[in-house]
Amino acid sequence: MDYLHHDCEPPIVHCDLKPGNVLLDHDMVAHVADFGLARFVSQHSSGNGSWTIGLKGSIGYIAPEYGLGGSASTSGDVYSFGILLLELFIAKKPTNEMFQEGLNLNNFATKVNENHVTEIADPRLFRNDEHFSSESTSTKCETLRNVRHRNLVKVITSCSSIEHTGEEFKALVMEFISHGSLDKWLYEEADGEGSGLCLTLLQRLNIAIDVASAMDYLHNDCEPPILHCDLKPGNVQLDHDMVAHVADFGLARFASQDSSRNGSRTIGVRGSIGYIAPEYGMGGSASTSGDVYSFGILLLELFIAKKPTNVMFQEGLSLSNFAMRVNENHVTEIADPRLFKSAGQFSTESTITNDYFSDHDISRNSNRSSSAEKGEEFIAAAIRVGLSCAAHSANDRLTMREALSKLQKIKKAALQIVQGDPQIMQEILIV
Repeated sequence: MDYLHHDCEPPIVHCDLKPGNVLLDHDMVAHVADFGLARFVSQHSSGNGSWTIGLKGSIGYIAPEYGLGGSASTSGDVYSFGILLLELFIAKKPTNEMFQEGLNLNNFATKVNENHVTEIADPRLFRNDEHFSSESTSTKCETLRNVRHRNLVKVITSCSSIEHTGEEFKALVMEFISHGSLDKWLYEEADGEGSGLCLTLLQRLNIAIDVASAMDYLHNDCEPPILHCDLKPGNVQLDHDMVAHVADFGLARFASQDSSRNGSRTIGVRGSIGYIAPEYGMGGSASTSGDVYSFGILLLELFIAKKPTNVMFQEGLSLSNFAMRVNENHVTEIADPRLFKSAGQFSTESTITNDYFSDHDISRNSNRSSSAEKGEEFIAAAIRVGLSCAAHSANDRLTMREALSKLQKIKKAALQIVQGDPQIMQEILIV
């Protein structure tokens, strides 16, 4: 519009500037269109005006003086641009039915100040920090494409477009993993899509370690650190060797380098109900500890086989405090009963030493020597790691590296128990 008014000879007045006459190309660059009502500005009239009879335009965008018989002018275009600009950030048409009885888009917008801007601006502007972040979507996708880890689903490319509704569509194209998501292996779906197969104790330990390895890599070995923000069994894929791969980076973001505990400034962090860290619900920023909380819930779910949204978790009972009952007397009451079909096959000849577990990792009782009870100890230890990750306070949670180390110790001790008997090892590793 500045070009039309100041760099054309004679100056050109558009006379119908509105969102419908602004087109966006594939790079989201705006182009002013539709010059059906455009006219040249008369060089002999004051105020860069153009003589007119019955000036037309679009209701709500026409300058007030035009309705009083005034001539078309550059200032009339400026008025239309002002309405377009308000509409761009408020997302309400000037013809909206709310603008009646003296209220219009213009005086509605005069409420804009530090106390009222959130009341009038488009609420979608506050949903995601991507609108305010320095990195573009393409930069994010390029970073994810360059991330390489055996337990991450490979990001192949990305695509985006504008839908007919005006909403922006974004997608990541990722590699196909043959055995589907973890939740299909934990639950037999009512629609018959579940696997109906039982994951053994060591398979579950391997899956937990795979996921922890991937998250540890994202948090500690990427620059800047990457937050997943939606870790759950549905976003963990298993390949034909039952190796777990973390998938779905649709909500992922970079951790801010200048915030505490690797946080990412955010407005309205999203995620999946039951896996979202408590501080996110109170407006807290996305952080590595938020991912750790989600991992803790996933770990509990892996060994308990109950979703955090299960109908049993009502009236103050949650998956996390349900799992707190894990001790030598109650682990069989809360853990997935299918686990004990293989957990009871541990050899009784080996003992668990202090080299592999701390006092809080696993209970040791010289009177409990049966192989089934040995299996229960490993399950209890894994559940305790989950509880430490899913602590209500972010400061009380483990880091991903600490959780990974504890899980590796549990697996190492489990393998030591069975390493003297190849037949037992085979029975435990294979469903």
